[in-house]
Amino acid sequence: MTHPPLLPGFYPDPSICRTDAGYFLATSSFEYFPGVPLFHSTNLTGWRQVGHILDRPSQLDLTGAWISGGIYASTLRYHDGLYYLVTTVVGCERSGNFLVTAADPFGDWSDPVWIPEAIGIDPDLFWDADGTCYLQWSRKESGNSYIRIGQARLNSETGKLLEPPRDIWKGSGGLGPEGPHIYLIEGTYYLCIAEGGTEFGHMQTIARSDSPTGPFESCPRNPILTHRSLHTDVHAVGHADIVQTPAGDWYGVAHGIRTKGYHRFHVLGRETYLYPVSWADDGWPVFGEQGTLPSEAFPIEGKVVEGVKTDFNDTFSTSEYPLDWNWHRNPKPENYRRQADGALMLKGSKDRIDGGGQATWIGVRQRLHRCGLQADLKIEAGYETGAEAGLVVWQNLRHHFILGIRKTDTGLSLFSRVQLEDLVVEEPIDLNPITISRWEIQAEDLRYRLGVRLKEKEDFVELASIQAKWLSTEVSGRFTGVYFALFAQGNIQLQCRSFTIQADQINMAPGYSTRKR
Repeated sequence: MTHPPLLPGFYPDPSICRTDAGYFLATSSFEYFPGVPLFHSTNLTGWRQVGHILDRPSQLDLTGAWISGGIYASTLRYHDGLYYLVTTVVGCERSGNFLVTAADPFGDWSDPVWIPEAIGIDPDLFWDADGTCYLQWSRKESGNSYIRIGQARLNSETGKLLEPPRDIWKGSGGLGPEGPHIYLIEGTYYLCIAEGGTEFGHMQTIARSDSPTGPFESCPRNPILTHRSLHTDVHAVGHADIVQTPAGDWYGVAHGIRTKGYHRFHVLGRETYLYPVSWADDGWPVFGEQGTLPSEAFPIEGKVVEGVKTDFNDTFSTSEYPLDWNWHRNPKPENYRRQADGALMLKGSKDRIDGGGQATWIGVRQRLHRCGLQADLKIEAGYETGAEAGLVVWQNLRHHFILGIRKTDTGLSLFSRVQLEDLVVEEPIDLNPITISRWEIQAEDLRYRLGVRLKEKEDFVELASIQAKWLSTEVSGRFTGVYFALFAQGNIQLQCRSFTIQADQINMAPGYSTRKR
């Protein structure tokens, strides 16, 4: 059994750095806005989210982003009074590598400085002792095949490469060398990368050199971190970064997936884990427990590492959105309003949630396999037949599970809908929406249940259910995790007065519907 993640839920591709202000940790965000969640800790053991690095449309335009487009793996670094984040945006109207900077990481970050000559993904910044800045990234050879790590000196102010790119390592032989990071440690340059794809064969490998430009010697014990072929609940471990404490100790972060079922699948996305790093007598690092994530909680300077909170509650009592909320692509601000009387109003638009536009959609990551969402919703429809609003268990725009209300010729009707690629299964529900006091999602290890609580009774009434594997990455493909979300499309308004997710809040009663998918 692996120790629980530091950042549970969809927080992949972690990158970490330390300054006098503490430790900062950033992760990928793909097609969700704001982009690149930023976490802070003073001691590596207690963490809190302090913002998003890309929180303005001028920094991140997700127009056209398809499934798992948007922000890929980033590198977070500090140099000469500035914090830097270098990253890749993929599958949008403007794609490529860029960097942003901030003198105060808790404040606003700059607009992008684009690096158009670096073609590929997963960029890394490294400053040598003489101040020279090197950019490393995963380069393409043909099509979508990333098979080597490239490098060039970079002007970090202008984004211009100062020399033609060169190849510095092809990895140890695994699929897709990516996510490079260079470190200078006691006179030796270490190049640490991810290999094996992002699936169950994922792994971390390392090489070293006397020069930042190579040649690099592969570690004889590669991979230095992996869970491939192990009897464990956590797999796809990799995409690592490391940091040193003021006391001289080393720790690393990497992502992994918590799997369920036979023929393993995962729904939470790739999650961030923390582990200790030691050094062998031959100068190579040892990640975790001889190359695997820790099986038990471990102390750092006498304190046990704790993950960030998994519960969430918003009663909309302030005008500010808690940092847990995300939008799918850039939102249209006029379609969302936090009211002074304690409600969130969603205004439907012509854009559908399964389309390519700016649909009215707002959600929170699922962070535990067993949890419950409870929402106090009121839906008002205008004249437009077919307008819809409600709750959605969301993997992506082609794989999701809805409990909603639709405007019909005769009024409002309740329905459930499953969309799995081109397969769409919808069922009407013979229940008057007026009788509903609370809407719910019940997440179990292997199943999602959608239902309500009625004004005249306390028990949860199940209205529809689906096997969790249908919303897994293994079925739907790509890189993201499940969200619990609100949506509205067409001439309709949804009012939410509370939105609460709690661990193990599963209170089953005999189902209203016995239909299973």
